[in-house]
Amino acid sequence: MKKIYHNSGMYITYSIQSGKSPYVIFLHGLMSDMHGTKAIAIGKHLSENGIGYIRFDCRGHGQSEGNFLNLELVIGLMMQA
Repeated sequence: MKKIYHNSGMYITYSIQSGKSPYVIFLHGLMSDMHGTKAIAIGKHLSENGIGYIRFDCRGHGQSEGNFLNLELVIGLMMQA
């Protein structure tokens, strides 16, 4: 897993699966993470069809640090990846 850091020092973890554009970005639900069964199944289907896929753990979920906060901050960090 890769990490992207916020200027506060906290990070979120993410995974990028190569493929053709436009990429699909997966946003998990509350109290879930990027390793859930839906995220894995979607990734498998997209991979079989050559489509790029980005999934990440929101702050306070999975392997990401911190507490779940404003989703705009998380999306802003992912746009930098």
